[in-house]
Amino acid sequence: MKKTIKCFITLLIMTVVYVVTGITAQAMETAIVPKTWSDAKQTASVVANQYTVPANSHIIIPIDVPGKGGIILNHTYLGKVYLKAEIYEDAACTTYVKTARGTNQYLGNMNSDKYVKRDVNIANKGTYYIKVENKNRTDATYMIECYFVNGNDRTITTSKSNVIFQNDSQECVYQKFVAKKTGYLAVTASDYSGAAVFIKLTDNKKKDLSNENVVGPGTVHFGVQKGKTYYIATKGYDDCVYSVSVKNVAIKEKSGSNQKKAVTIKKNKTVKGVQIANKKSNDADWYKFTLKSPKKVKITVSGGATDFEKKTSDSDIEVMIIPANSNYYIRNTRTYAYVLNNQKSYIETKSKLAAGTYYIKVYKNDKLSSGWYSIKWK
Repeated sequence: MKKTIKCFITLLIMTVVYVVTGITAQAMETAIVPKTWSDAKQTASVVANQYTVPANSHIIIPIDVPGKGGIILNHTYLGKVYLKAEIYEDAACTTYVKTARGTNQYLGNMNSDKYVKRDVNIANKGTYYIKVENKNRTDATYMIECYFVNGNDRTITTSKSNVIFQNDSQECVYQKFVAKKTGYLAVTASDYSGAAVFIKLTDNKKKDLSNENVVGPGTVHFGVQKGKTYYIATKGYDDCVYSVSVKNVAIKEKSGSNQKKAVTIKKNKTVKGVQIANKKSNDADWYKFTLKSPKKVKITVSGGATDFEKKTSDSDIEVMIIPANSNYYIRNTRTYAYVLNNQKSYIETKSKLAAGTYYIKVYKNDKLSSGWYSIKWK
């Protein structure tokens, strides 16, 4: 009964609107069920829904949106006539869909015979209505493709990327991830328009385990522990579509927990390790090597750390060489290097080091740092 009354009121409102505007009323079109936008770089299909918009009249096209997120509209019209299309929350087309900032969502001008893409923020599941007006003396053809992009929090796995609609409220979308391996988590983000995506890692209670990293597009690395639950919190610029994918790579580390327990690294032998995201900042990994005679030394450092932007300067994980002899000073050499993303850094002595034992300390610069590293000396 309530549903019947609601339908009657909606039709009554529509009739009043038609009388006031002087535009001929048209029957409601069949609702569109949006296709799923599965790739952040996806383009519109050439097969579109096609409608005839009578002269001096309009049509209303319902769109059944399955949830929070956004719809991507690709629309155009044929011929030399001008059509106007807007999207509303109600069948009477009196209340505009709102952007996340609370302003009216306008679809803007269309181009004849050429698709124009519009991203529309959708706050809730429901039916929305596109009203297409034709104020010309001849009938016109309107064509539209409609896609839905999920904007909800969800789970992410290594087998499938998530495509996300980000509204301009700048709220994070949280993607739950359970680490299958102790090692590093590589998170890759790509906005279809090429804009930056912000990424940070949180624990199972959504407490920050990293600073916010700006990826545009690219990959950021986090150190993770097997069996632990994490959330990857992401957000983009304004109303946008971006994809997020993850890779969990195991790192078998054999290091000392302090200087006395330092593990020996053989010459030209590569060792790998990980600084876990929820690990204390003062929990360092220790290694050592011994020179039997004076030699020049070159230590090569690589890996991936949390701070994506710090490619050529300080990063979140530091590697330092320390003489066992506290009275010995390494001269004319920078005694530290940083773990950089997809780049190598070096500790290279300009003169020969004295014979003896040297320690390599790997540590995080602060508690919100993490990542993985690779070390080799010769």
